[in-house]
Amino acid sequence: MTYRISFSKNWCWPPGGGVRILVDQLTGNRQGKWLTYGAFVHQNLQIKLYNPTFHKGKNTPLDLMAAFLFYYHTFNQRMHNKVFIVDAGVGITGGRNIERKYFDLDPEFTFKDRDVLVVGPVVADMEQSFIEYWKDKRSVALRQLNNADPQRTGIPVVSPKWLPMDSPLEPMLAALDQRASDQRYIKDVFVDTVLPVSGDVRFFSDPPGKKPRRSKKAPFSCASGLHRIIFGAEHSLVMQTPYLLFSRKALRGFKKMRKKNPALEIIASTNSLATTDSLSVYAIAFKEKKKLVKNLKFTICELKSVPGDVRSMVRNYDRLREKIDRHLENQDLYALGIDIQPQIGLHGKSFVVDDKVAWIGSHNFDPRSDHYNTEVGLAIWDKTVAARLKGNILRDVAPQNSYLIARQPQVPVISYFSGLVGSLSRALPFLDIWPFRYTTSYELRPRKKPVPRDHPLFQEHYKNMGAFPGINLSIRAMQVRLLTVMGGFLAPIL
Repeated sequence: MTYRISFSKNWCWPPGGGVRILVDQLTGNRQGKWLTYGAFVHQNLQIKLYNPTFHKGKNTPLDLMAAFLFYYHTFNQRMHNKVFIVDAGVGITGGRNIERKYFDLDPEFTFKDRDVLVVGPVVADMEQSFIEYWKDKRSVALRQLNNADPQRTGIPVVSPKWLPMDSPLEPMLAALDQRASDQRYIKDVFVDTVLPVSGDVRFFSDPPGKKPRRSKKAPFSCASGLHRIIFGAEHSLVMQTPYLLFSRKALRGFKKMRKKNPALEIIASTNSLATTDSLSVYAIAFKEKKKLVKNLKFTICELKSVPGDVRSMVRNYDRLREKIDRHLENQDLYALGIDIQPQIGLHGKSFVVDDKVAWIGSHNFDPRSDHYNTEVGLAIWDKTVAARLKGNILRDVAPQNSYLIARQPQVPVISYFSGLVGSLSRALPFLDIWPFRYTTSYELRPRKKPVPRDHPLFQEHYKNMGAFPGINLSIRAMQVRLLTVMGGFLAPIL
């Protein structure tokens, strides 16, 4: 998780109260100044880094290279957990990091994410998981880092009393701050929308310093719990993930599940090239589409660059567009009449099994989440909650919001040999050079109704949009093609 903290001069700490923040260091390496600031700003604010490289808050390129070469597994492990607990009574978990782009505040890129707020006995399990990480030897207080120097930021010695500070908030953050004190808003958004749960609720968490062999056997580790629930599906699986790239173990599980139940419905909502934040992961996932669509019978829907329901997905969308327009007023693109809009991407990691089990967590369903990252997830056995989550995902895969991935139009004989060569090329870790792919992206034609991919009128109802729709600049598509050709060996660590 990345972070930046704003303090108010009216922020008074209750007796014995305080805030503990544990953040992953791997992606926070650029925040050296703010890490130092957070280390000394107030005695009731404690911040720790998980797995800091060479015991530093900020590393040089030489440090990172040495860690990669000599301490690869330790360096590469990321604490991907997202847990927020208040007074041991309210817990939040899901896919959201603490950064502007995850809260509809970044005009350049904003994520459509998903969290779950829970009240009840399961919060104790969430807090216990946090404490386990907090006390782990890999978690190091900012003040104990080798390069934590308060003089670098001019921070004075902090008195035992609360420290008044002037930190004016920008307009968007100020609006959120006001809502946090608006009792009616809190009631309308959080209290009145609470769903009582009649079934079981379980929190799954990987142990600190997760090792693949150990985590596979742990009954309440995230990956083992997730796999048991998914591969227990009997009728339907509706899932959403930013990166549709599965581990070998997961692919074997889907293969067994499909063989056992040929009629099982599997719908996967994910990013398109136009909406992804990771070209490398998308490129490797691009190689796997034929296997998922043809062999495992996945219905894959990739988010459009500007979904039809974008204003329901991103509440600040119009304000973000205004920011971009103001920035581009004196730019060449604006003069040419090119319309630049906020980039949107999926970041939620969720699924619904058989309309009765809902899962919301941090696990991306990819090899990295299975083997390297530590992850958490909340499973809820309740039909009402499952229906709410399923409805939200199905809105994202609706024709106005996503492209449908399906088989390319077939040419007799030529398509057969092209598919054969393509399968052989795709199996190679290097030099996957065959340019013709099994799948492409389709958009529902105006005034046409959705039909199944194997329907005889499918081509009449859907328009072939090509492999990478919504991309204005071909360089992005070229990068994906190059990574697809050369990067197959990276799949296990992405």
